[in-house]
Amino acid sequence: MTNSSPIWIYYDNIATLEPLIDSETKVGMIGDSYHINPPFIENFVYEDSSSELTIRFNEQPQNIFLYYRPENWQEVHRISMFIEILSNTIAYYSPDDNRITVNVPAQSFWETPLRVISQDGQFWYQIDTHAWLRYDPVIMTILNQEPKTHVINYFKKQFIEPTQPNAVVDFIKNGSTDVFSEPYGLPISSLMDGDLVTIIDEQNNQNGLTWFKLANNGWINSLYIKKLKKDSL
Repeated sequence: MTNSSPIWIYYDNIATLEPLIDSETKVGMIGDSYHINPPFIENFVYEDSSSELTIRFNEQPQNIFLYYRPENWQEVHRISMFIEILSNTIAYYSPDDNRITVNVPAQSFWETPLRVISQDGQFWYQIDTHAWLRYDPVIMTILNQEPKTHVINYFKKQFIEPTQPNAVVDFIKNGSTDVFSEPYGLPISSLMDGDLVTIIDEQNNQNGLTWFKLANNGWINSLYIKKLKKDSL
C-alpha cells in the first residue's frame, strides 16, 4: 500500500455554484474508502452531490462537490426543461426576492435547469445565475422538450475560477515540458510529468490545437495535459 492522490471536497450553493465554506483535502492509502458526512452550514441545507459520498482513494486526484440549498426553500429539483414566455414579464434575483434583474420579452424561449418551491408553495424557475421566473400559467408555458423551431436562450453556468488542481501534466516519465507566455509564445517555465496544475482558461485554435492557461503560470499545450475527472449531475 502507498499513499494515494488526494480527494478535494467542495461545498457550493446549488443555484449559483459559489463556495459556501472552504474546501477540504483528504488523503489516505490506495484502496481505502472515505465517507463524507455533509457538514452543517448555517442558513443552508444539504441537497445532493456530484458523486457518491463514499469515495475510494486511488492514484489520481479526485474532486467531489456537495451542493446546498437555502434553508428558506421547501424543495429544489434539477430539471431539463424549457419555458415559452407568452407575455412580457420580469425575472428576479432569487426566489422570493423583490430585486428585478432582467426584463423577459414575450415570444422568447428559455432553458431552465432548476425548479424551486419556496416557503409559500410558489414555483420558481431559474433562467440565469441570478434570474428567476415566478411561475404563472397565464404568462408562460413549461415545455418538457426543447422546441426545434425557435431561438433558445440557453442557461449560462457561472464560471467560478478553480482554486485546486484540476489537471495533471502527462508527459514523458521523469521528463519536463515548457510553459509559455502565451499560445505559441516564448517559454517562461517548465513542469515535470505528474505535476498537478490548475486550468483557469483555454483557447482553441483553427488548427485544432487547444492551449490551457494555468493559474499563477503561463500557457501549456493540451497534448501534455490530462484533466482530472469531475463528476457532475
